[in-house]
Amino acid sequence: MGLYQRWRRFQLPGLQACGLHTVREAAVPTPPHWLVERLGLFEELWAAQAKRLASVAQKEHRTIKISLPGGQKVEAVAWNTTPYQLARQISSTLADTAVAAQVNGEPYDLERPLETDSDLRFLTFDSTEGKAVSFLLEIQWLLN
Repeated sequence: MGLYQRWRRFQLPGLQACGLHTVREAAVPTPPHWLVERLGLFEELWAAQAKRLASVAQKEHRTIKISLPGGQKVEAVAWNTTPYQLARQISSTLADTAVAAQVNGEPYDLERPLETDSDLRFLTFDSTEGKAVSFLLEIQWLLN
Protein backbone atom coordinates (compact mmCIF):
# COMPACT_ATOMS: atom_id res chain seq x y z
CA MET A 1 0.00 0.00 0.00
CA GLY A 2 1.40 3.37 -1.02
CA LEU A 3 2.10 6.20 1.35
CA TYR A 4 -0.75 8.25 -0.09
CA GLN A 5 -3.24 5.44 0.54
CA ARG A 6 -2.02 5.08 4.13
CA TRP A 7 -2.46 8.81 4.73
CA ARG A 8 -5.87 8.71 3.17
CA ARG A 9 -6.88 5.72 5.31
CA PHE A 10 -5.86 7.56 8.46
CA GLN A 11 -7.67 10.70 7.25
CA LEU A 12 -4.98 12.99 8.50
CA PRO A 13 -6.13 16.57 9.01
CA GLY A 14 -4.63 19.02 6.57
CA LEU A 15 -3.92 16.36 3.96
CA GLN A 16 -5.95 18.11 1.31
CA ALA A 17 -4.58 21.47 2.29
CA CYS A 18 -1.01 20.41 1.53
CA GLY A 19 -1.85 19.28 -1.99
CA LEU A 20 -1.16 15.57 -1.47
CA HIS A 21 -4.73 14.57 -2.18
CA THR A 22 -4.17 14.35 -5.92
CA VAL A 23 -1.75 12.02 -7.58
CA ARG A 24 0.34 13.98 -10.01
CA GLU A 25 2.21 12.34 -12.79
CA ALA A 26 5.81 13.40 -12.55
CA ALA A 27 7.32 14.25 -15.88
CA VAL A 28 10.51 12.27 -16.25
CA PRO A 29 12.86 14.17 -18.53
CA THR A 30 14.45 12.32 -21.41
CA PRO A 31 18.15 11.80 -20.68
CA PRO A 32 20.57 13.68 -22.92
CA HIS A 33 21.91 11.80 -25.95
CA TRP A 34 25.47 11.75 -24.59
CA LEU A 35 24.31 10.01 -21.41
CA VAL A 36 22.45 7.37 -23.39
CA GLU A 37 25.58 6.79 -25.51
CA ARG A 38 27.82 6.49 -22.45
CA LEU A 39 25.47 4.11 -20.70
CA GLY A 40 25.28 1.97 -23.83
CA LEU A 41 29.07 1.89 -24.09
CA PHE A 42 29.37 1.01 -20.41
CA GLU A 43 26.90 -1.86 -20.79
CA GLU A 44 28.86 -3.19 -23.79
CA LEU A 45 32.18 -3.02 -21.94
CA TRP A 46 30.66 -4.55 -18.80
CA ALA A 47 29.21 -7.49 -20.74
CA ALA A 48 32.51 -8.06 -22.58
CA GLN A 49 34.49 -8.00 -19.32
CA ALA A 50 32.07 -10.37 -17.58
CA LYS A 51 32.26 -12.75 -20.56
CA ARG A 52 36.07 -12.58 -20.57
CA LEU A 53 36.34 -13.26 -16.85
CA ALA A 54 33.88 -16.16 -17.07
CA SER A 55 35.85 -17.77 -19.91
CA VAL A 56 39.15 -17.31 -18.04
CA ALA A 57 37.63 -18.82 -14.91
CA GLN A 58 36.46 -21.86 -16.87
CA LYS A 59 39.78 -22.36 -18.65
CA GLU A 60 42.05 -21.76 -15.68
CA HIS A 61 40.52 -24.04 -13.09
CA ARG A 62 43.87 -24.53 -11.43
CA THR A 63 45.11 -24.66 -7.87
CA ILE A 64 47.14 -21.75 -6.50
CA LYS A 65 49.02 -21.39 -3.23
CA ILE A 66 48.20 -18.55 -0.87
CA SER A 67 50.67 -17.59 1.86
CA LEU A 68 49.04 -16.19 4.99
CA PRO A 69 50.72 -14.27 7.82
CA GLY A 70 52.44 -16.63 10.21
CA GLY A 71 53.76 -18.84 7.41
CA GLN A 72 50.55 -20.82 6.87
CA LYS A 73 49.94 -21.86 3.25
CA VAL A 74 46.48 -22.53 1.86
CA GLU A 75 45.42 -23.93 -1.50
CA ALA A 76 42.79 -22.06 -3.49
CA VAL A 77 41.26 -22.15 -6.97
CA ALA A 78 42.39 -19.41 -9.37
CA TRP A 79 39.69 -17.00 -10.54
CA ASN A 80 37.25 -18.56 -8.08
CA THR A 81 38.44 -18.16 -4.48
CA THR A 82 38.17 -14.73 -2.88
CA PRO A 83 40.01 -13.31 0.14
CA TYR A 84 36.67 -13.17 1.96
CA GLN A 85 36.18 -16.93 1.50
CA LEU A 86 39.64 -17.56 2.92
CA ALA A 87 39.00 -15.23 5.87
CA ARG A 88 35.76 -17.11 6.53
CA GLN A 89 37.66 -20.42 6.56
CA ILE A 90 40.14 -19.02 9.08
CA SER A 91 37.65 -17.32 11.39
CA SER A 92 34.19 -15.80 11.12
CA THR A 93 35.38 -12.93 13.32
CA LEU A 94 38.21 -12.17 10.88
CA ALA A 95 35.76 -12.25 7.97
CA ASP A 96 33.45 -9.83 9.81
CA THR A 97 36.20 -7.39 10.83
CA ALA A 98 38.28 -7.36 7.63
CA VAL A 99 37.71 -4.25 5.51
CA ALA A 100 40.05 -5.25 2.67
CA ALA A 101 42.95 -7.52 1.81
CA GLN A 102 46.51 -6.92 0.77
CA VAL A 103 47.65 -9.24 -2.01
CA ASN A 104 51.36 -9.13 -2.83
CA GLY A 105 51.56 -5.74 -1.10
CA GLU A 106 48.69 -4.16 -3.08
CA PRO A 107 45.21 -3.28 -1.72
CA TYR A 108 42.63 -5.81 -2.86
CA ASP A 109 38.86 -6.02 -2.54
CA LEU A 110 37.61 -8.90 -0.39
CA GLU A 111 35.22 -10.09 -3.13
CA ARG A 112 37.73 -9.99 -6.01
CA PRO A 113 38.86 -13.50 -7.05
CA LEU A 114 42.52 -14.37 -6.60
CA GLU A 115 44.39 -14.98 -9.86
CA THR A 116 47.86 -16.33 -9.04
CA ASP A 117 50.01 -17.57 -6.16
CA SER A 118 49.97 -14.76 -3.63
CA ASP A 119 50.96 -13.45 -0.23
CA LEU A 120 47.70 -12.50 1.47
CA ARG A 121 47.18 -10.25 4.45
CA PHE A 122 43.83 -9.13 5.85
CA LEU A 123 43.35 -5.47 6.73
CA THR A 124 41.12 -4.62 9.66
CA PHE A 125 40.19 -1.21 10.96
CA ASP A 126 42.82 -1.66 13.69
CA SER A 127 45.66 -1.25 11.16
CA THR A 128 46.68 2.02 9.53
CA GLU A 129 46.20 0.54 6.04
CA GLY A 130 42.76 -0.71 7.05
CA LYS A 131 41.74 2.76 8.24
CA ALA A 132 43.00 4.30 4.99
CA VAL A 133 41.10 1.77 2.86
CA SER A 134 38.00 2.22 5.00
CA PHE A 135 38.23 5.99 4.58
CA LEU A 136 38.55 5.66 0.79
CA LEU A 137 35.60 3.26 0.63
CA GLU A 138 33.49 5.67 2.67
CA ILE A 139 34.36 8.59 0.37
CA GLN A 140 33.55 6.45 -2.67
CA TRP A 141 30.21 5.49 -1.10
CA LEU A 142 29.41 9.14 -0.38
CA LEU A 143 30.24 10.20 -3.94
CA ASN A 144 27.95 7.53 -5.41
